[in-house]
Amino acid sequence: MPYRIQNGETIDQGVRRLLHVRVRRARSELAGKFDDAVVHEVRQELKRLRALLALVRPMVRPGKFRQQRRCLRRCSAELSDSRDARVRLESLSLIAAAERPAIATQHWAALTRQLREGSLGHIRQLVHRGSPQKIRRRLKGFDRRFQSTPVCAGEGQRVLTGIVSSYRKARRALRRVHSNPSTRNLHSWRRCTKRLWHQLVPAQNSLPSSLATWTQKLDQLGASLGEDHDLFLLSRFLRGKGDETLSKKERDGLLQWIQTRRLELVESVTNQGRGVFAATPSRFQTELRRPGRNRHPTPFEDAGILRTAVASRVDQVPMISRRATPPSVRLRGRPSGSRNSALGDKPNR
Repeated sequence: MPYRIQNGETIDQGVRRLLHVRVRRARSELAGKFDDAVVHEVRQELKRLRALLALVRPMVRPGKFRQQRRCLRRCSAELSDSRDARVRLESLSLIAAAERPAIATQHWAALTRQLREGSLGHIRQLVHRGSPQKIRRRLKGFDRRFQSTPVCAGEGQRVLTGIVSSYRKARRALRRVHSNPSTRNLHSWRRCTKRLWHQLVPAQNSLPSSLATWTQKLDQLGASLGEDHDLFLLSRFLRGKGDETLSKKERDGLLQWIQTRRLELVESVTNQGRGVFAATPSRFQTELRRPGRNRHPTPFEDAGILRTAVASRVDQVPMISRRATPPSVRLRGRPSGSRNSALGDKPNR
């Protein structure tokens, strides 16, 4: 079943159906053989669930929302270490496919083997702790509680406000990256970008052509930010344990390659971001309310939000002009007084 709100469905009906489908799919994955692929699929479903929950946040009571969000966060945290281990291995494979640094073949194979064994070790720990069963029970409770949660009236208006709020947060995160492109700020921008994308995808059938194309660019931006974060995880591992298999010269060369690639990615995503988030939140809100490309009314056309009302709730964040020369990008450290460097800080999950 597609990840879309169907024509004729209200937002409440569509979100309830999509949440139930995503929960059932995640629980089905966890019921079978548990491996790296299952961890990846379940985490993708959890991201969709968290985005859908954020989409209807203005429609549910704050206490209910916090309870449901806490449940999904606990499920994601259970799988985070295993996911990070798998990402490090995949990042190393991508480097091997590119022009990798000068590293002896046996040392490269040893590092790959070490990362693969670490990934399998995390899977065994999760199985030993019974994590798949715990997550299945939590998701079952999550679905049962949400399906019985009443929603407020005026759903179109409330959901539109939530999407515009997510857009505003992503735009603010971009401003922080412009002023300080640290790992923490880049990861925060990535999370805001992916959440916004997951919120827009369910309404894809009703979006105007301009926003449908824009959503694809948003997805590409999130993928580039994800590659940067994956390289950060690999570099952090190499700084801690890379000397077990690599010589100091080889490790430093690999870290330098990663640093150079990250600099290229940061410059690329900041340039992309200036175009993707060039519109003000009020203009973005206006685009959302236009008729869809198939002439179906959007779920937000009946929102009835006045432009002045939106402007009172949405910050008009000044953006760098498209024609402005982008600042020289470098991965700078955190503000003075911080104990961690820009490449050594641990991003929020």
